[in-house]
Amino acid sequence: MGGDVEAGAETYLEAFPIFETNDPEEMRNALLYRFGARSFDTSNRAASFAARGNHAQLKHIGISFCSYDADVKIAFPETTAVRQQFCLHGSAKTKLYRSIGQFGAGGSFIIPSNVQTAVDFSESYRQLVLRVETEFLDSKLKSLLGLAKTKPLDFRNPSKPEDPRFRAMLYSVLGLATQLNVAGTLLPPLILDELQQSITMMFLFCNHHNLSYMLEADALGDTSRTVRTVEDFIEENWKSAVTIEALANLTGVSARSIFKEFKKTRGYTPMVFVKKVRLKHSRTMLSFPDLKTSVTGVALACGFLNHGHFSRDYRETFGELPSVTLARAKRGS
Repeated sequence: MGGDVEAGAETYLEAFPIFETNDPEEMRNALLYRFGARSFDTSNRAASFAARGNHAQLKHIGISFCSYDADVKIAFPETTAVRQQFCLHGSAKTKLYRSIGQFGAGGSFIIPSNVQTAVDFSESYRQLVLRVETEFLDSKLKSLLGLAKTKPLDFRNPSKPEDPRFRAMLYSVLGLATQLNVAGTLLPPLILDELQQSITMMFLFCNHHNLSYMLEADALGDTSRTVRTVEDFIEENWKSAVTIEALANLTGVSARSIFKEFKKTRGYTPMVFVKKVRLKHSRTMLSFPDLKTSVTGVALACGFLNHGHFSRDYRETFGELPSVTLARAKRGS
């Protein structure tokens, strides 16, 4: 796994540049005065020094890419977000108040909120960093567990690259960085909201922590009533982002129970039902077009960011590509 990631060593989020410099002093000033770092040092003062940072910020999460072509040491202050480092190339050592994590390409380290950190980066280091605001993370966790209050999350560090759940998390973050770089933050609010929800759910389920056992435990509930209530709600609100908080508040049971009940009675999750409903509406829109109707426009209006995935799901559901549905409708109009 580590070799696969390191072999790429690509640059991510080029559409969101923050800094790019060959001057260590310029780098120091940017970190200390623009980004609030507590200290910066490098052993390489030669002209070969190079550093780059990109960052895309959504409402509740942020994702950054940084690279250093020299050994650097940076100390960071406390933040209100939980941060997860994903090493793509090189190695790093992250020091917290109670632990030190060393990891290389394909590895990861989670930094809790409200703690100071110091990180030693090796030469030719590349990483992505996911930031999730603690308030948003706690809201998702409470909804999943059906609790008014939860214990602070205590993560197991560092993550093991061979863990299938961690690999799913890593590829989700790589995918998010790629999607944002291509489409930017000008995506419809519905898609941006669901991207944030999806990556936060992955973060909670794929990383091991002190409450993982509760998320994985079996759930009980009134299956038929709960599932019907959720389905009715989704049918009425398919144009909006369907959040786990809304489903939990609607039914009075935890989101974890809702997901398990759906899986038991329907064989799929509520999010799959959301997709089914949106596909149904996309077919209606393509079947009754106006002069401006396009497959891409319908896909975005129905919450599908990836045109290829939309076409695949549409064909699997209706037996033909969306372009065929639209072309036939326009011929008959």
